[in-house]
Amino acid sequence: MTKHSDQSPPSTAQEKEITNLEGIKGSESGQLIVVGIGASAGGLEALQALVANLPPNSGMSFILAQHLSPSYRSMMVDLLEKGSNIPVVAARNADKLVPDTLYICPPSYNIEVTKDDKILLSLMGENRHIPRPSVDMLFESIAVAKGESALFFLVQVPMDQEEFEPLKGKADLV
Repeated sequence: MTKHSDQSPPSTAQEKEITNLEGIKGSESGQLIVVGIGASAGGLEALQALVANLPPNSGMSFILAQHLSPSYRSMMVDLLEKGSNIPVVAARNADKLVPDTLYICPPSYNIEVTKDDKILLSLMGENRHIPRPSVDMLFESIAVAKGESALFFLVQVPMDQEEFEPLKGKADLV
């Protein structure tokens, strides 16, 4: 299903590198596949390239958490929808995830996914994760809610392997 950059098997952390998103489809079991995307504040160009390559009929939902200043007025929805093959929307609390849609976490909030495929937004300061929105918090919630029906992309986010510990054994890391 996924393409690897080389023929070696995935590591113990089940890391996979996807070099081409074509052919990746939602789960045949009917379970929604949720793709978490984490980006640093400087990741706009990389995000635009990623979003431009999201397949239009994959059957997957995509959620973006990008580190932003709480006082920053984000124009990310407008900037990313121009080159996208799928709808790009601002995430709202309790929204039910829809396949083939990219949800953008609003500034001043953290974003999570529930087991019933809904978005949970929490104001900054209500939890322990810094910076915000917390990519770790998003990825952990997707891993718990979706298990093997989860994929993750990191775009210009400098993280070390210790930060992936909560995800090991719960989902594939892309």
